[in-house]
Amino acid sequence: MEQVRNYLKPDGIILLLVSSLTGIKEVMQEMEQYGFSPQIVARDKCSFEELVVIEAKKLNNI
Repeated sequence: MEQVRNYLKPDGIILLLVSSLTGIKEVMQEMEQYGFSPQIVARDKCSFEELVVIEAKKLNNI
């Protein structure tokens, strides 16, 4: 997350596919720590895990 900020334009966004096995809440918290505003924009249940797409907008004030 730290390096991603350097490659985005001021209003840039990233889309990240995350598994519930990774820890969705933890990924979103890390995004916030690095100056992004994350929100889940899609989700799908795949047998034993849930997959979510997180859209994270870069906050300009950080």
